[in-house]
Amino acid sequence: MDDETIRKMICCFIKRLNYQSPECCDYGPEYEKDQLMELYEQLALYRIKAYELTVDRKLAELDDVNLKLQYPPSKLYDNNFFKYYEESLEWYFDLERCWNAQFDNYQRLVLHGFRGYLDWDFYRSINNTYEQDLASICTWERIRGVAYMQALDIAAGFPDVSPFLVSYGFPEYICSILSDYSRKGLDGLYFEIWKRVAKEKMSFEEALLEIHSEDMFPLRIHLDTYVASTLNPKFYLDYARKKLDIAREIDLIPKGRRGSESLS
Repeated sequence: MDDETIRKMICCFIKRLNYQSPECCDYGPEYEKDQLMELYEQLALYRIKAYELTVDRKLAELDDVNLKLQYPPSKLYDNNFFKYYEESLEWYFDLERCWNAQFDNYQRLVLHGFRGYLDWDFYRSINNTYEQDLASICTWERIRGVAYMQALDIAAGFPDVSPFLVSYGFPEYICSILSDYSRKGLDGLYFEIWKRVAKEKMSFEEALLEIHSEDMFPLRIHLDTYVASTLNPKFYLDYARKKLDIAREIDLIPKGRRGSESLS
């Protein structure tokens, strides 16, 4: 199959994708004051539930009825809706999306950016619904399986390729692709580090700190991105998986919307 045929097939498959883009924009309908207060109370209960789970409270003790008895609206208001709990959690609710009534609570939930995500600024801007994130993960799991099947099919056309080498080499190849992507755009940063270490006799740590303090590179290839990309960078699928786990853990998604959750 030549490159032109592959290109045409790709275009054809893209057109067949069963996807409806979320109709979200920067400006949408805003809540009335009483509706906004009701939303803030709801989000406060999610924060409390998540925080209490971190200190080993049982989920059965944290149902909505018990929480509302322990935390009436006046207590929530007096404690600024427990927003400070988000400092100790892995996530927070984006306030701008709280004002906008077109978003649901899953879309308002954002993971903190200091957890090693390669492109957190981009990931947090994605407005996927729960269903869209779930479908994306299922799709990529299927793609990984099909790609592995194709790798075995290709290997079968060559002599002396053992099943062990294919099984071992395939995940290594996938990791190498992710690793190459995670280092994209970092060549300038590497060069600046080399200049300081090789020519100015700085230590590696001193070079990094100086580059960081001088703000020489855009945010996407800043020091935190460098550290994330050289260790174990996390991609959007990792981000989406974590969001799904959190949403289930704090009962953010009504059971009727959860559908088939076969992810592990």
